[in-house]
Amino acid sequence: MKILYKKKLYCVGLLVLLMNFASCENNEKYDFEGDSMNRIFLRNTENSFKVVHTAIGSISKVNYKAPVFSAQKANAAVKATVAVDNSYIDKYNAVNGTNYSAIPVDAIDLGNELLTIPENGMISSDSLNVKLKDSYLDKLTETAYVIPLRISEVVGGNAAASTNMNVAYIVVTTETNNINDSATEGDIRGSLVSERSAWSAISTPANSTTARLFDGVNTTNFSLSSYTTSNADLSLVIDMAQTYQVAGLYLNYRGNAASSYMSGVSVYVSKDNVTWKEVGKLTATKVYTVFYGSYEGRYIKLVKKAQPYYSSYYYTTMYLSEFNIYAEQ
Repeated sequence: MKILYKKKLYCVGLLVLLMNFASCENNEKYDFEGDSMNRIFLRNTENSFKVVHTAIGSISKVNYKAPVFSAQKANAAVKATVAVDNSYIDKYNAVNGTNYSAIPVDAIDLGNELLTIPENGMISSDSLNVKLKDSYLDKLTETAYVIPLRISEVVGGNAAASTNMNVAYIVVTTETNNINDSATEGDIRGSLVSERSAWSAISTPANSTTARLFDGVNTTNFSLSSYTTSNADLSLVIDMAQTYQVAGLYLNYRGNAASSYMSGVSVYVSKDNVTWKEVGKLTATKVYTVFYGSYEGRYIKLVKKAQPYYSSYYYTTMYLSEFNIYAEQ
């Protein structure tokens, strides 16, 4: 009886072992239970880019690069075609609570719409390189757009498009900003104004340290702050005593350094201190600020929106040691 009982235990153990081997084999071969196809998919991560409308034309920062992937190693070369499919925009908006618009298909350059996963590979050897055609940029006047990319066809390697990961989305937002946040020192046009003795400034709220902006001393600084329950903005109006062709700003804080407190400041230029032209907003902290185009003006206004601090209080600051402009002839 004991021998028979041991034999039964041995048979049960062998059966469990065989079932485990079969389970492992199935896991290696199939992406989904009962699915014999190798599924090709896109990684649906959020990708966001900008189109900036400037004084000298529109600039696209859309440069999306991505391969396609397979759930298993390809048993032969797989060719996957990716296309723009704007029929998915309504679904995207419904899921995300957005109201993004469509970009015309012929305004989009996929760079490489036919991608190849080589035999024994799990990622394509080439990638999409999505960009927008320059001729369409000025027509993109909505606040935001979305580009749905769909795997439209798969050929070879017993493969097919994934049923739930065959679409990726690119979000494109637009803004008007004539301040070149990507500029380097080599992009500076014009030269710094050497004579600033006649320059003056008025701040809101009033501040007695504005003359320090033009004293040529980096160790003295102009400081403007507001801590209040009022959401009033900070502003600084600079009178340069004559008209210049302004191509950029020099914003020094304590010797060849930039003040992070100037980030978020909106810049305006005026000839008469009455009618103002908005240049754009400072979003990068740099000593030099380069404009895409130049502006004729005598007055420059810097405005910083009130910043929520805690509860009903606002705490807003500006710090600068020296203010100057890059002027073109």
